Amino acid sequence: MDTKTVLITEAAFNLGPQLALLFAEGGSNLILNTANDLDRLSGVASRVDGLNVKTITYRADVGTQSEVTNLVSKGIEVFGKIDVVINNAIGELSQELLLETSFENWTKNIHLGITGTLMVCQEVLPLMVNNQWGRIINYIGSDGFDGSHITSSTTDLGVVGLTRGIAREYKDYNITANCISVGNIEVTSNDVDSFNSKSPIGSVRLGTTEELVFLSSSLASEHSGHITGQCLLVNGGKYFL
Repeated sequence: MDTKTVLITEAAFNLGPQLALLFAEGGSNLILNTANDLDRLSGVASRVDGLNVKTITYRADVGTQSEVTNLVSKGIEVFGKIDVVINNAIGELSQELLLETSFENWTKNIHLGITGTLMVCQEVLPLMVNNQWGRIINYIGSDGFDGSHITSSTTDLGVVGLTRGIAREYKDYNITANCISVGNIEVTSNDVDSFNSKSPIGSVRLGTTEELVFLSSSLASEHSGHITGQCLLVNGGKYFL
């Protein structure tokens, strides 16, 4: 079986460490990126040592075009291809009310959330087209579905629209693109709490990161080719789409 290469755009924080371990256990080679903490990222890479996969670490700001280009080029230099991209670089999105929202914070968060995802996809899609296979998985928060926080709500649904555009445009190349919306997931003290960790009314427990990353593995598989353009909500039943 062909060994897949997986790019995780923020592997040092949030779900990144669990995603890296999951795909390594499945036999995939890894391109692990972080925006600012190579030491922590090296610790993540050390966790997958001994799993008989190849791993490279890199530091790139996915909001900067030249750094995204260099990140993807490095992956191609080492592995020759990129099969799966997981865009999970979620910053500290603004929680300002509408009339308090500054243009500076608005543009900063829209740029990281939407434009950063776009730039990564623009770099990898030609490679996927050439290979006639690819999987793009974009992580977003939950604000776009429950109306919380103007800037993050806009960013979430902007990424959904981008994902669906990619899904339609590249459907004939065996390339899929999907979103995972994260809510009510238990985060540890070592994680950046970018996700809503409040337990929904009537729920027994918060979800685990292991349950969440399992969905990424499914969407990245050979058997998920008919699932594209979707936004899957993982929130313990807090709300429905």
